[in-house]
Amino acid sequence: PIVVDSHYVENPWSNYGVYLIDVILPGILQLVIILMTVFAIGYELKMKTTRKWIVAAGLSFPAAFTGKLLPYTILYLALGFGLEIFMYKVLNYPLSAPLYLMMINMFLMVIASEAVGVFMIGLFPVLRDGLSFASIYSILSLSIAGMTFPLENMWPPFSALGQLFPLRHYFLIYVHSGLYGGGFETCWIHYVVLLLFLFLPVLVLKRLSKAMVYQNYPLK
Repeated sequence: PIVVDSHYVENPWSNYGVYLIDVILPGILQLVIILMTVFAIGYELKMKTTRKWIVAAGLSFPAAFTGKLLPYTILYLALGFGLEIFMYKVLNYPLSAPLYLMMINMFLMVIASEAVGVFMIGLFPVLRDGLSFASIYSILSLSIAGMTFPLENMWPPFSALGQLFPLRHYFLIYVHSGLYGGGFETCWIHYVVLLLFLFLPVLVLKRLSKAMVYQNYPLK
């Protein structure tokens, strides 16, 4: 019989946690961010307190959303940065890129996930509907991010669907930079896509602003 002399790239211990934990935990964080963003805005709609919220923001919708989401953003970033410090400095998971690049990656995933949450509650400005849609979307992202099965080998519609999740692009940046040690040129497109997620709230701003002003949340 032939003896196989295996040399694992950046993971000589063949530790499966290196391939899973690095993405599963950020994936759970993404799920929490999207659900909490939908809840934070949807609860204001449900309780019909959105007019007071807008008045407190000086009748400025950008100021209203910034004031609402900024404390959450700080908390999510603290969790995300703490998670990466724990994985790469305490557990000593392999990292071929500087830690600050992974923190930039985490920052972009956090704000992109918040933008997705705003988009969902704007698309379905009813708390239960928004949370249901957000739950399905977030759970699917854990399966279609490509961390357990190559996205390229999935059914083509699923392969295309996988590009619609911030976690997918966080994962690819981690693979190209964190595992393989590639430079910015190997994954710049994924940084761009994460930034494009920030434009999603613009698509539903008119619908969400009407819901906030008219307070036409269904009674039943």
